[in-house]
Amino acid sequence: MLKNIALIIMGLTSLEAVADDQTVNQRDPVKLAQFMNNLSGQWNCEGGTAGGTKTAATIEFKGRHNNQVYTFTQVGTKGHTNTLESVWAYDAPNQNLIVSRRYMSPTGVSTDMFEAESWDATTLLLNARELWSPLFAEHRFLFQINSSEKFEVTWEVKRGEGGYKMGDYLSCKKSDT
Repeated sequence: MLKNIALIIMGLTSLEAVADDQTVNQRDPVKLAQFMNNLSGQWNCEGGTAGGTKTAATIEFKGRHNNQVYTFTQVGTKGHTNTLESVWAYDAPNQNLIVSRRYMSPTGVSTDMFEAESWDATTLLLNARELWSPLFAEHRFLFQINSSEKFEVTWEVKRGEGGYKMGDYLSCKKSDT
């Protein structure tokens, strides 16, 4: 496992950059590499929406190009039956994780982008960023890895002065063990 983490670290950023920036704990590329390693694999998920609709999906997260980029594919199997495909890459000069996503539904394909606000080995917070048009609302994804076999992802939308509210969530169990 440590060998896998070392390979991921080299794919995310150079070892010199890691040594130069040990003081920035919330943006530590080593912890991001650990998170990516923990999230890698195939997952079966069940969840729901704020309105009470039950949902389910399969998720696959895997490294490509010597773990310099990762692909995240989510296929809805119940409730929301849309497909999401995204590419996750660590932007070493800016020391940030950027996620470029395509959302495919019966009404067409939309594209959006997310930027990491913070992370550690088990938690990642991604905020939506404007791409070519204004956001419909501020929104974000919170990933929480609970164990080597379980993680949760929650989509939250900012609703006025009340702050962020849960839009939907998935609880996932590893399916490739």
